[in-house]
Amino acid sequence: MAPEMAAEAMRAYAEETNRLNRERRASGEGHRSELAKIHRTLKQMLSAIEEGGHTRGMTERMRELEAREDVLKELLAQEPADIPVIHPNMSGIYRKKVERLTEALNTPEDRNEAAEAIRALG
Repeated sequence: MAPEMAAEAMRAYAEETNRLNRERRASGEGHRSELAKIHRTLKQMLSAIEEGGHTRGMTERMRELEAREDVLKELLAQEPADIPVIHPNMSGIYRKKVERLTEALNTPEDRNEAAEAIRALG
């Protein structure tokens, strides 16, 4: 494995993972914000009803809000957990480790120890 190729693959993986995490967080924050707004609106509508300010349109609007509330709760329940954020320099660290491993495998006195370390990973 060429260290440069390994580093590039790791950089691309870290970049994509971090981008997906940002998108998931933004989406989840939007859903939570909308859900909080729905809760406030429903609370205000219930207060108005309790004070005798009920109108015919309120019932239908409350049903719409409650249906949207159910959708948002389901979306939030299905939201995947974040994958840990990967440090942007991880590709450089990975490249150095691959370089050291390559050197160890190419050095006769270190080859056996490096091979044992690789076998221990599996």
